[in-house]
Amino acid sequence: PSGTVITKQSKKNVVINIENLKTKKVDVKTSFSERLSNDEEVEISDIAEKSIEIRGAKSIVNAASYADACIDVSRISDKNKMISVPLTIKNSSGKNLKHLKYKPSKINLKAQKVSKKKVKLNIKVNNSDSQFVERTYTGPSEIYIKGNKNKLMNISSIDTKTIDISDVEQTSDIELSYILPKGVSISNESKDATLHVKCIPLKDKTFAIESESIELKNIGNGLDVTASGKVDVTVYGLGDEISKIDVNDIVLSLDLAGYTVGTYSI
Repeated sequence: PSGTVITKQSKKNVVINIENLKTKKVDVKTSFSERLSNDEEVEISDIAEKSIEIRGAKSIVNAASYADACIDVSRISDKNKMISVPLTIKNSSGKNLKHLKYKPSKINLKAQKVSKKKVKLNIKVNNSDSQFVERTYTGPSEIYIKGNKNKLMNISSIDTKTIDISDVEQTSDIELSYILPKGVSISNESKDATLHVKCIPLKDKTFAIESESIELKNIGNGLDVTASGKVDVTVYGLGDEISKIDVNDIVLSLDLAGYTVGTYSI
């Protein structure tokens, strides 16, 4: 303006960065404005948008990881109701990203507070013996359930449905299925609980047992018995245990009660 002069200038130029525009889709994730108490959980349903499209400078769009729908906990009650939640674009570290355009800027979803409780978990497993593997399994001894506070009050334990691992021959994790009262479900905190099945391949070893080594029991009065031939016996077990076994560790016997004069193949 007239009558003014510049007496000091920190820089004589500015840096302008020009980039290509880019668009991409990011998933919508929910979070909460504050920490919930240990015996509470929020059930979320009917989310209007599972993902949204964002647009902006290529470097910023590339850094975008997800759209955060931060739910104001003070707006949630024990009634399932629809609320509108603003979206914020964040990078993988959870830092807000600016200078991006996206629609919608808010999403609608249903939210409801429910009670949560830790109870004993009884895991039922059918683990038939196998000649190929030795199976052991482990799983959680406790689990969190959720629902109406009055319904949870009298529940101290829940059972899983029977898990048949008879055909499992490789170490794996198996999803649990539960027997739950109506209106009760598994808490988000325990939704990823699994049964860990560990399988160790078994070795086998075959021994030829001569007839002279077979113990004959309950021979009838006035009878004499002779035996001929041999019996092949295959044993299965862990490698280090199988290696310790020899033919002298195996005892075979025949119960001849009720047998009379004659020749038999047993």
